[in-house]
Amino acid sequence: MKSVCIALAMLLSGCALSPEQQLFQQRLTEEYPTTLRLVVDADSGIPPELVSAGYSILPAQLEKELGVTVLEQDDPQDADATMTVHINKWHRDSSIVYQSGTVAAEYRLVSLKSGQLLWQHQEQIANWNLLTGLSLIEEAAFAMLNEAQNEPARMLYYLNKDALADFPASRPAAAH
Repeated sequence: MKSVCIALAMLLSGCALSPEQQLFQQRLTEEYPTTLRLVVDADSGIPPELVSAGYSILPAQLEKELGVTVLEQDDPQDADATMTVHINKWHRDSSIVYQSGTVAAEYRLVSLKSGQLLWQHQEQIANWNLLTGLSLIEEAAFAMLNEAQNEPARMLYYLNKDALADFPASRPAAAH
């Protein structure tokens, strides 16, 4: 029983990290950034308001989740790293029967000191709702509610939240 507990403790303590995650954790331990430049871009066909939403939503999320300062685009201060978020998928669809939305992005954190890739992640979320068996008034109210839930900024917020949950947990005490 004792060996099972030890094995379980080792598994939960970080031994289960993939080689890529271990590499990112090592690099971040060596040079955890305290200041970031944020770059949000997108494939063609992605609504510009989604890119704008990235610039308005991500700084607060990065500061809260990672303990870093996100510099304004025109701030002359040198940053430690650049966080690039590339939105590569956005789709909304609706009919009388359903409404759906999908957004996907690639995240890359690159050190401006060493040029090393400190972290990367791909994330995708989808929101899908079935509209059946309701009166026309209920159907219209439900459709308006779902329209608000599929709003680009809201979906991007949850996409970022899921992506940042994959960020390596250990960082130097000074970065908190």
